[in-house]
Amino acid sequence: NTSGDMLRAMIDDTFDMPAGEQQLISKLLAAASSHPHLLGPVHALYGRLYSEFSKSGPTGGTALVIAAALDGVSMLQYLDFHRFDDTQRTALRQALQALAKEIP
Repeated sequence: NTSGDMLRAMIDDTFDMPAGEQQLISKLLAAASSHPHLLGPVHALYGRLYSEFSKSGPTGGTALVIAAALDGVSMLQYLDFHRFDDTQRTALRQALQALAKEIP
């Protein structure tokens, strides 16, 4: 799979995630805050992921922006800091999908 394929899948996962999966991730985040010493594998995963996106050639910066935006949207939701309404979610998704089309 290419970086573009991965990003497009991440967009779908972010905006189509079932409520049960969102709750599970929220609970994992809470557990991680209590036990930060267990985050080594998570740091490694994100390190590999962002490293791959940065190697996307001339579109590497765009790939990183998309990935970081998706993580930001997810964190806002998981931590219940903000819930985007349907109009906002649609606008975000369409904008990210348009950017992701530029990534091979």
